[in-house]
Amino acid sequence: LIKGFKIFVLLLVYFQTMLLRSVVLFSTFTLCFGDLFDSIVEKDEQVKRVLAEPQGTDSELFESMRFFTESIFRLIKELRVGKKTAFGVSKKLYDRGYPALLSQLFYIEKLKAYFNWVESDIRYFYSLYSDVKKRWTTFETLALQL
Repeated sequence: LIKGFKIFVLLLVYFQTMLLRSVVLFSTFTLCFGDLFDSIVEKDEQVKRVLAEPQGTDSELFESMRFFTESIFRLIKELRVGKKTAFGVSKKLYDRGYPALLSQLFYIEKLKAYFNWVESDIRYFYSLYSDVKKRWTTFETLALQL
């Protein structure tokens, strides 16, 4: 009887430890996605400001646009495989609405003059801008299903 009780206690401790590990892993992953939401919003606002009034370097602009696109793509992948940890941040991002950088009116000539762009730079900018639109449209479609 005592031996059976010891085994029961050991199993109980084992399952509590596993449960605690699961909670820690889930919390860490959720925290990571929470940070992702804040980072996406920050990059969106940065790009919007640069499009409204050019500042900084074109490398910073391009990096922010790439980060935004890659982050949305990450969420798309997670949503497609049904990762519940991506649902909260996706809903929050969807509820925030259309990306500010896509709503911001900009003048390509103003950007071209400020950053001293040549035609290849302009094409690259438009390819990034197009990627943001495509990824957002895909994300929006998936987020509607949440």
